[in-house]
Amino acid sequence: MDMLKTDAQILLQILNIQDKDKLILIKEDTDSDGNFIIAHALRHIFQDENRGVCLVMLQNNLIHYQSVGKRLNYNLQENITTKRDRKSTAGFVNKVFGLIYVIIDNLSCLLDIGWEFKHCMHFVNMLINLNDRVNVIVSVHQATSDDQHLATAMNYISDIVVSVESLKAGRSPIVTGIINIKRNDTSVENYHFKTSEKGLRYLNRVILLRIYMLFNI
Repeated sequence: MDMLKTDAQILLQILNIQDKDKLILIKEDTDSDGNFIIAHALRHIFQDENRGVCLVMLQNNLIHYQSVGKRLNYNLQENITTKRDRKSTAGFVNKVFGLIYVIIDNLSCLLDIGWEFKHCMHFVNMLINLNDRVNVIVSVHQATSDDQHLATAMNYISDIVVSVESLKAGRSPIVTGIINIKRNDTSVENYHFKTSEKGLRYLNRVILLRIYMLFNI
């Protein structure tokens, strides 16, 4: 099996996205980019043809996700075309799909264009209460105190929190940063990662895996 496909499957196993996870939060600190989590979540969604997706691209564009998707063995443009055809004949929510994922990349951009904190929270709450079959994935880049306030508030209502962080002690030739995964009522899972020109390595005490740095294209 192709190494990239194998690595992508391992990362999805670690994320372990379940249908019951109503809200998934991806937090990035100032020096980190967690966009690869969204790219792998899309792969997870497209593995089931009965799922639908609404991708709200506030930071990265369609060309970016198309390029990343091809490296992960899915064609975003083809999926968009297929879903559009089905929508016109059967209806997006009521007649065809099972779960529908609304993915926001990234919510911090709304603060940048003048939205207030309360409006951002209202928007997310509206989405998660829109329909029993709608799940939401939101990324927040914590570059300002307002971003941090938003991310902290989102922590309390999220089923899974994935934090992508740089090293607090500074740069290291061995480790670039840390990924923390926190689910409701479970302990935090920690993974160190090392970036390179060819890829990204994840390490913890028992797991070593490698996936490619898909968001630097």
